[in-house]
Amino acid sequence: MCIPGDWEMLLFGRDFQSGRCAFADRYQHRLEFHWQHVPGRPDFDRMLADYKAKLVLNNHALQVSLHRHGEWSGLLTHGDRPTTSRFGRFFPGEQCLVEAVFLWPDGRDSRVEQQVLDSFRENPADASGLWSWRAFGMRLQVSDKLNLRTCIAQPGNARMVFAHAKDVLWKERFERMGMVTHWLQGPVNEWLRRRIPADVIIRRQSESRLANHAIAIVTGERHALGLRRLFRRRRSYQARAWICPGDGRLYCFMATRPTGMEPAGIAERQLTCCDPLEAAL
Repeated sequence: MCIPGDWEMLLFGRDFQSGRCAFADRYQHRLEFHWQHVPGRPDFDRMLADYKAKLVLNNHALQVSLHRHGEWSGLLTHGDRPTTSRFGRFFPGEQCLVEAVFLWPDGRDSRVEQQVLDSFRENPADASGLWSWRAFGMRLQVSDKLNLRTCIAQPGNARMVFAHAKDVLWKERFERMGMVTHWLQGPVNEWLRRRIPADVIIRRQSESRLANHAIAIVTGERHALGLRRLFRRRRSYQARAWICPGDGRLYCFMATRPTGMEPAGIAERQLTCCDPLEAAL
């Protein structure tokens, strides 16, 4: 989805099956959306009628009206609290029910509301088995076999880690770090080398240059854990890091995968930072 540029994320959920996300501008909450994986399309008419009756029962001064926009079914509320508009829609490809709740303390802006609703769309994995993400200034291509495990969004430090449900070593890690001149000592390739886990056997270190980005690259192997270690099972390992000349931030991508599961020819675009670098790839 696309939202106004001055709305920022305040809350996010990591559960792929069910969760919520909230956005606000500098003054107040503006939008919440909830998602829930369901087996099939719900009966929106019944759901909205039941919810309308509940709202009116709890507040007799509240005025509630039904509203539709495209494939979205919704309710508009007016009364002794900020005007709200709630819309629900079922996305069949992902078997996902989405509810979007807009808060309008200064009056409903139907233009913004429609633009946000029209921008909602499903984001299936591409032919390479990768999901596209854009979050916290990062542009990611993540394996569809992994789930979001860690998400940190702090000033000067954004990190997302995706992991396999059963294979503890199968992970992809994406980072974006600010205030680089205050903490980075030495070249990026040396910094990256120091961050490589001790159990990684480094096979190659190199550097590429794309669109004025000097990208440090490390590839190698990592020991598996438990019984797999007894059978000398290893994992492939790759790390990439660079400073974007456009925003001055340091970007870092690290991935540990089962041998043979590396997405062919796309590792260099799993994390990007700006249009020039994407165009060069």
